[in-house]
Amino acid sequence: TDVPEGLNRYYELYKPQTTVFQAGPEAVLLSTTFCDEDGRTLMETDMPRIDHGSPFSIRFEIRATIDLKDCGCYLAFHDNSSRNFAEVLNGNDPAATVDMRSGESKIFTAHFEHNPFAQGVFSVTIGFYASTRKIRKMIFRMPSTCHFRVSSHHHGWAPVSLDPIWQTDATTTPQ
Repeated sequence: TDVPEGLNRYYELYKPQTTVFQAGPEAVLLSTTFCDEDGRTLMETDMPRIDHGSPFSIRFEIRATIDLKDCGCYLAFHDNSSRNFAEVLNGNDPAATVDMRSGESKIFTAHFEHNPFAQGVFSVTIGFYASTRKIRKMIFRMPSTCHFRVSSHHHGWAPVSLDPIWQTDATTTPQ
């Protein structure tokens, strides 16, 4: 039998459980969407499927309920045992933070050119923060807000599967 294909079918049966933690009333997460490289929504049954190596985006909409300065986002990726294995913080790019007025909504998009995740089911925690005098304050952090499934023709044990370009050079010539 084909082990990777069997595991792909097994992960199709996974039923995600989401938890919500809202730290304060300053902003609200309105929606979360996974998109393919052309911006089309990825959805199969109740969980998006992303092929290993394929480009994808996570797009989410947040509405501020008060005026906020230097807002940014935090993403944490978890395996199906809830272990955090990768993080993204848009605050490392000053052009990616924004000011928001009370009642205003913004759509934030994190685009990934190459999906490095191995075969399996993963979840994303979304955090949102604002800054006051260069000090970040977490507005909310929502653990395992959404889940997605990665399919692959290869099977591995780690949550990230890297695809380097291999090279082999001869160091000596047999005599």
